[in-house]
Amino acid sequence: MFRILEWIYLFQILKSNLSSHIMKYPKYLLTLIIFALGGTLTAQETKFNRFSLELTTGIDAPLSLRNGKSTSDYIAFKQFQISGRYMISQTYGIKGFYGYNQFNPSNDSNNGLTFHRVGAEAVVNINRLLNINSAGRRQFNVLAHGGMGLSLAKPDTQSNTDNIGNVLMGMTGEIKLSNRFSILGDVTYLANLRQHTYFDGTSLPHNDYKTGSFVNISVGIMYSLGPNKFHADWY
Repeated sequence: MFRILEWIYLFQILKSNLSSHIMKYPKYLLTLIIFALGGTLTAQETKFNRFSLELTTGIDAPLSLRNGKSTSDYIAFKQFQISGRYMISQTYGIKGFYGYNQFNPSNDSNNGLTFHRVGAEAVVNINRLLNINSAGRRQFNVLAHGGMGLSLAKPDTQSNTDNIGNVLMGMTGEIKLSNRFSILGDVTYLANLRQHTYFDGTSLPHNDYKTGSFVNISVGIMYSLGPNKFHADWY
């Protein structure tokens, strides 16, 4: 019934000069996209679980804006991320996340920079994309992910917070433990596009900004949500 109402609504839009509505009111374009996506999801048979929760933690290390220090001076076990993932199909999905990173130079633990990050990514199941059907695919899987987000950067010795747009990309390996649980290993590169602070918490001169980048190397666990036996990754 809901699908019938959708098509009736779309037909009424088409009758009333669709192109002019889209040009004058961008919300109509968004409506069409939502209906198209909704139709795709409705048409799909739910034979596998689409939702999962992920928790990862590990080390982080800056690749730029180190203020004369080496990367090894910053490497520490000071990051974690909580994610929710939805697989549109067995190959493609989307993910939303919250992440935490802290950076302190080893010779000055009182200074540093803390990030609170939120964002969204597209996810691709590489095994499915490449049509890998070996027996090992049932136990081991590889996902590629990439997207954008917002970083809230807080220097340890300052009261101001720097709001920074970021882009990120990475690769995740999965090892299946059971139909519900999988072990994760992940490497993610993240670039803050307009960072005003070095990773030791010191402001750049003249209120300047540069691209600050770092890498997260993580391990964690994934839990499959839903009534079906298998998650999309393993179906």
